[in-house]
Amino acid sequence: MLAFNLIRPWGQISSIGVHTEELPLNGLLCYGKNVTMAFGRCPVRSVFDEALVEFEKLHPKLAFLTGEIMSLEDAPQAYKDFEARKIHKAVFKLPRM
Repeated sequence: MLAFNLIRPWGQISSIGVHTEELPLNGLLCYGKNVTMAFGRCPVRSVFDEALVEFEKLHPKLAFLTGEIMSLEDAPQAYKDFEARKIHKAVFKLPRM
């Protein structure tokens, strides 16, 4: 609701990721403010290699974004923990090639 309350008329709210909670607003509220809302997925495959290079450079500065660093083998459990809301973010260590 914070984004909706702060946005100006004719503004846009964009959100990328998995959303499981019910939205606290309806179409009439958006219509009244002429707000555009967009939901979607990040195009991971098309940006992964470039993002990984940048992530490795910036890794120390980004550590605050996650409390969980896991091996890729632990990914199935990480997804279960995420779905159960036991963790909020996880970073997977990839094997060096």
